Amino acid sequence: MISSGKYALVPGEEFGKLFHLSGDGNEEKVFELNLINNASIGDWDGKIQRSTWMEMNLWGWRSSRLAASPTMQADQGWGGLAVEETFANDFAANDGDSHRRKATIISYEEFLTELEWPSDDGDINKMTKAQKLADQNRGIVNPDGLYGQSNYLQRKHIVAKEDRSTNWYRFNNFIITRFADVLLMYAEACAQTNDNDGLQYLQMVQQRAGSDYVSAALTLADVKKERNYELWMEGSRWIDMKRWGEFEKAKKAGTHIPSLKDAFVNDKEAAHRGYLTYSEPNAGKQVGFQAGKHEWFPYPYNVISINPNLTQNPGW
Repeated sequence: MISSGKYALVPGEEFGKLFHLSGDGNEEKVFELNLINNASIGDWDGKIQRSTWMEMNLWGWRSSRLAASPTMQADQGWGGLAVEETFANDFAANDGDSHRRKATIISYEEFLTELEWPSDDGDINKMTKAQKLADQNRGIVNPDGLYGQSNYLQRKHIVAKEDRSTNWYRFNNFIITRFADVLLMYAEACAQTNDNDGLQYLQMVQQRAGSDYVSAALTLADVKKERNYELWMEGSRWIDMKRWGEFEKAKKAGTHIPSLKDAFVNDKEAAHRGYLTYSEPNAGKQVGFQAGKHEWFPYPYNVISINPNLTQNPGW
């Protein structure tokens, strides 16, 4: 695939478009699901309710707890896609202000000052940064904050207006595989066989990202980091963790949950400032990854009940 010349990485400044309608079918897409209107499928209960409409809202920012919603978010959000705190901090330290990082996750201050809000009246430069940070018509207004959110908010899968150009629900394609994934798979294979040929492809991904860090040598550790940053929330992380046998972080899932709050509201400070508080809602309960069980999903009852030759996966 690499030598075929059929695929290429899009320029760094277009990284964010990969996840919107304008990026459908571009040179980086290897395999994606093409969405089309089908009049024979029910509107609400079929193609919308259980797919694109629900996914659009599930992953959107929790607008009911905001003073308003940034205009790039095309609809209300339920806040179901949080960014894990350690990952966010590591990503920001590795990438700095790269195209990739800012199209994937943004700090709370960037959320307030670099996105257009309704109070900007269509001109993102209408207010200075200081004025935006003192604007009561943006930011978190619920004193309980955004539950589960850390100091960075996801931007990668926010549904923009362009994604709803012909419908009232999200209508850009679902990505299955893109060329960056292919390059990183090859680099990983090379790293495990002492073949330095993979370094150039690892560097291609890093350089396209605009990352502050570009590898000087091919190491498996660097490939793992790049897969984590480049492919965040694209369906590859769990498979990577299984392949590498690295479930340590997942063992803590469901514990020490952050909430992102705003001192402008909670402490009456003169300017917006995000901060985190933590809770332990599952204290005393068995949560997180369990070795010997969670490497596999269970077979559903309606499957094993009609096929006596199937043995349920361990732990289920």
